[in-house]
Amino acid sequence: MRAARSFRLVVTVRRPGEPTHVEDNRIVRGAGARIKKADGDTVTEETVYIGGNVYRRANTGTWEQGTVREDSEPASNLLYRNTSSLLGELYDATAEPDHFTSIEPLTIDGTACVALAEPDGTRIYLTPGEHAHPRRLVVNSSGATVIWDFTELDTHIDLTPPTPTHPTTPR
Repeated sequence: MRAARSFRLVVTVRRPGEPTHVEDNRIVRGAGARIKKADGDTVTEETVYIGGNVYRRANTGTWEQGTVREDSEPASNLLYRNTSSLLGELYDATAEPDHFTSIEPLTIDGTACVALAEPDGTRIYLTPGEHAHPRRLVVNSSGATVIWDFTELDTHIDLTPPTPTHPTTPR
C-alpha cells in the first residue's frame, strides 16, 4: 500500500441524527488529487489539485480556478504523506500482535479481510496474503463512527482539469 502510486481513500463519518458525511479522495502521488465531499446525498464541495493549480466548486455550482501558494506543499503530496503516515502507524502497530485481538473476519467488496481490534475499540481490516495491506480502519470517537476505506491501488485516476468559470486567488 505504501508503495502504491495512486489510491482511493473514502472517509465516512456517521453521527446519530445527522446526515452521513463522506469525503472521497483519489490521490496520485506527486501528480494531483480529486476530492468530493458530501453530506447525505448532497455534494457540498469538489476540489481537483493538479500540480500548482486548484479547481473548486461548491455543491454542483461552477468551477473556480486558483493556484496553490508557492510556499505551500502541493495538496496531493500532503494528502499522500498524511495517509502514508497513518498507514505507517498501522503497520507499526500490527507488528505488535499482542496489542490486538483477532475478531470476526469481514468481507469487503468480495475480499475476506483479516480483522483485528485494539483495546480502545479501533478495528483494522487487512487484505489476506503475503502482501497484505490495510483495507479498512474503523474508529469510534466523540459520538461518531469514522471509517477509512483504502481501495483502487495503482489504478488510473482521471486528473483532467475541469473547465473553470472564475479564476480565484492563491490558497
